[in-house]
Amino acid sequence: MFIERLKQLRNEKDMTQEDLAKILNVKQQTIGGWETGRTEPDLSTLGLMAEFFDVTSDYLLGRTNLRKPYVLKPGSPEYQRAMDKINKEEWHTFEGSGISISAKDKDKFTEAEVNEIVKEVLEKIKERKED
Repeated sequence: MFIERLKQLRNEKDMTQEDLAKILNVKQQTIGGWETGRTEPDLSTLGLMAEFFDVTSDYLLGRTNLRKPYVLKPGSPEYQRAMDKINKEEWHTFEGSGISISAKDKDKFTEAEVNEIVKEVLEKIKERKED
């Protein structure tokens, strides 16, 4: 997946392998090796690529389809709407996520765990919308 993502991101910026090589301070052959799967970048270079392309390293590696994670801030309107839905309904299925949670079960979780559940649900919904 890394091979495809690297080519895609480079092409989106209308860059040649040589252009990217100059930015990353490597040889064009190194970029070619990455794009054919002969070699892989080191962690430091992977981080530079993620920063340059404004994506996460997980996106570059194909671990997620989200270029940037959705950050759910406690107190934000999105967070409050999600919590209101959980609190109001006996069962709530988050549209498009395939995840359901019971209002009764919510009380079994700490606030941090509920925050994590809501965050994961929103990320899953966003991933499905992007696919």
